[in-house]
Amino acid sequence: MIHAFYDPAFSFPRFAERFPEQRAAPIDCLVGDVIKDMSAFTAALAQMTPPPPPLGSNIAKPSMPIPARSATAT
Repeated sequence: MIHAFYDPAFSFPRFAERFPEQRAAPIDCLVGDVIKDMSAFTAALAQMTPPPPPLGSNIAKPSMPIPARSATAT
């Protein structure tokens, strides 16, 4: 939902018009009432703004493993 907030093309009023059954879901998220199935909300949100990439997906992977240091080395 934070990603949607910062997306200049996203509009919460348009979201509520397009998905009236999800009108309460943004409020539930804001107040922390998320210990329930929010998959319908996140799927509706993804239709209006693409979800961000998974955390860590933009971190380069090392091409070669870094060797472990020996315990006796100083």
